[in-house]
Amino acid sequence: MPLITDSITYNVNQRGRKHRGIDRHFDCADLAAMVNGPAVQERVKAGDMVGYYGHWPRLKLGMQPAEGGIVDGAVVHVDPALRTIELQANADGTITHRTEFLDTASGEIAQSLFKAGQGG
Repeated sequence: MPLITDSITYNVNQRGRKHRGIDRHFDCADLAAMVNGPAVQERVKAGDMVGYYGHWPRLKLGMQPAEGGIVDGAVVHVDPALRTIELQANADGTITHRTEFLDTASGEIAQSLFKAGQGG
């Protein structure tokens, strides 16, 4: 059964790691305007803001992969693992969202890792 998270809040200016990662410098007011704007909110409401298990699908197939594509001459299928169901941003860089893990093979893996406290 798919899991819907409680609200998750973080700040884009805090990378969450002391010794690793890349410092980020966002224009937080513009980021908040985009996230809270009609185009992004329409994607959230329509269920179109999906995520994938791991970075590989987007590295190989682009930031918004379809159901899959051709990689090294072979057809690959990619199922989304989750979707964002609520999303808001503040001008200080604070993001609050809720996520629904999907009833797909990759969604079940991502959900089990989330429950175990693993991953980002």
